Amino acid sequence: LTLDEGGSAHWRLLEVSGEAPAPRDGHSAMLAPDGTTLLIFGGFDGTTQRSDLFALDMANTTWHELLAEGIVPSARCLHSAQRSADGMLVYGGYAITGDAGIWDDEGEDVWYDDLWELVFGADASGRVDHPRWRRLKADGDAPPPLSGHATAT
Repeated sequence: LTLDEGGSAHWRLLEVSGEAPAPRDGHSAMLAPDGTTLLIFGGFDGTTQRSDLFALDMANTTWHELLAEGIVPSARCLHSAQRSADGMLVYGGYAITGDAGIWDDEGEDVWYDDLWELVFGADASGRVDHPRWRRLKADGDAPPPLSGHATAT
């Protein structure tokens, strides 16, 4: 979405390259702290719950998968994601357990109440680099397991 000098908004399709994420729903998408990278985490591709992480470099419109260090959150969809000072917070979500997250009638419904942070280092240009997952334990009363919720600052 771009704005012209008169303040009118116009949509345009971006030409992108690289390894784009599989089509999905229930994922999170947010701008990374560097202000130039779009992050996509998790979701459901119609068959499988996902826990993968992709980045779109908005400067050169190139996709790539980010392979983060640390323990990766369980595959999930309908979670919330929020920008943090050094990365992204992920809370809650929904999944069907079973064969590697495959959608079937044999799995059990799971609603998550866990809180994760994806922390980034930065390369010399200040771009997103060296992601690392860590599970957070917050003080106080936590919200119940949630899915389909939203967060905002």
